[in-house]
Amino acid sequence: MVLMMKWKTEISLNDIKGVQDLVEQQSSHPIVRDRYRKNVYQPPPSIKKENVWLSVVMCLITTQNKSGSGSAVDNFLGSKPFPLSLEKLRSVPDIEQYTFQTLSQLRIRRWKLSAEYAVLNYRSMMNRGWDIVAQFLDELYAQRLRNPESNDYSLERSAAVGIQEIFKGIGPKQSRNFWQDLGMTRFEIPLDSRILRWCLRAMDFHIPSSGLSNEKFYHMIMDAIRELCLKANVLPCIFDAAIFSSFEN
Repeated sequence: MVLMMKWKTEISLNDIKGVQDLVEQQSSHPIVRDRYRKNVYQPPPSIKKENVWLSVVMCLITTQNKSGSGSAVDNFLGSKPFPLSLEKLRSVPDIEQYTFQTLSQLRIRRWKLSAEYAVLNYRSMMNRGWDIVAQFLDELYAQRLRNPESNDYSLERSAAVGIQEIFKGIGPKQSRNFWQDLGMTRFEIPLDSRILRWCLRAMDFHIPSSGLSNEKFYHMIMDAIRELCLKANVLPCIFDAAIFSSFEN
C-alpha cells in the first residue's frame, strides 16, 4: 500500500490478497473466532455499567504493557472477583489508596499513572460521564443489531472521539479498543504496534506510531486501512483479530 500526496490511497492486488490470506490462515484461532462472536454475530452482547468500567480499566493498564494470554495484565483482567470492580470501589473507604495499592502489585509500566486516571475516571463514571457513554452505547447497539454497512464507521468514530472527552488517559487508539472490547464496533479499530509491524512487513506500508496520538492523523490511517479491508471483503475488526492472533502463534 502507498499513501500519495493528499493521502490518496493506492491499494494493490497483492495488498488485498495479503489481507485475505492472513484472515484465512487465522480463521480458526480462538481470538478470531471470539471476535466474530463478540463483534459480528447476532445478537450483540448485552452491556452493563460494570462491563463499561472493566473496559475503561483495560484501556488504562494495557497501554505500553503486554496483554497477551498469560500476561500479568491478562490475568488481572480475568480475576474473579475483579479487584477494581465498581462494586468493590463503592465499598472501600479510600478509593485512591485502594486503587494505587491494587495496581502497584501488578508490577506493570505506568501503574501510578494508570491508578491516577482510574480514580479520576471512576468519579467521572459516577457523575455525568455514564450518561454520555450510555447514549453512545444505545446508538452503537442499535447499529450492531443489523448487518454491517460501510458508513457505520462514522458513528463508531464519533463514539471513540466522544469518550476521549470523558475518560482521562484514553486516546485515539484506546478509545477504539474500548468500544471494540465491548463488542459494539466493526470498522474503527485500535492501531497498535502489531498492526504497524504487519503493514510494514506485508505491504511495505510504514505508519509512524508517533503520529497516531493525533486524532486527525489517526483518521487518515484508519480510512486507508478501512478501504483496504473493504476491497478485501474483510471487516476491519476481523483484520485486527487476525493480526493479533498471528503474533500469538
